[in-house]
Amino acid sequence: MHMFFPKNSKEIVNLKKSYKQDQISKETYTDQLKILKEKQKFIGFPNQRTFWYNMGKPITLLYFSLLLIGIYPFLSDKYLRRAVKFSAIIMGFVSFFFIIWVLWDRNDLPKTAYYIAMGIIAILSTFLAISLINHRNSLLARIRLLTSFIVLKGKLYVSKKNEEAYFRAYMETFRKLIK
Repeated sequence: MHMFFPKNSKEIVNLKKSYKQDQISKETYTDQLKILKEKQKFIGFPNQRTFWYNMGKPITLLYFSLLLIGIYPFLSDKYLRRAVKFSAIIMGFVSFFFIIWVLWDRNDLPKTAYYIAMGIIAILSTFLAISLINHRNSLLARIRLLTSFIVLKGKLYVSKKNEEAYFRAYMETFRKLIK
């Protein structure tokens, strides 16, 4: 990574080298270093490496948000589909917030932006939690329906001579489930 975006430019490295070899005074070194650092800032960051470090996480989050947006329509369970959609929206919102934060030309965003962002994320997270709880409840209802069919109505489809073996088999399966 240092090959593409080094910590210091060649000018700064040469300036430090000149200072260490006593070719320039400390005052000259300090003044020129300040001028070089101000001149070489990259979108408000000291260098490109710092910029890309700060931009990497939001870009990754945006990528996964877009990935989830592409996946969620193909999910069959409506509650899971809704939960994945809210997750994608939350991740997209957070990534755009941090991209704006990185590219913002002033030192920091206004306080109201943080409060609004927290409110939006809280609301979306509430919908996400509701969707996940509904998905869990839906799965439990399906499992109960299947279990009741196997235990109660399944006996109707088993002959009398196999009924005892059927009972032992489903009790063994039930024991495995509750472990």
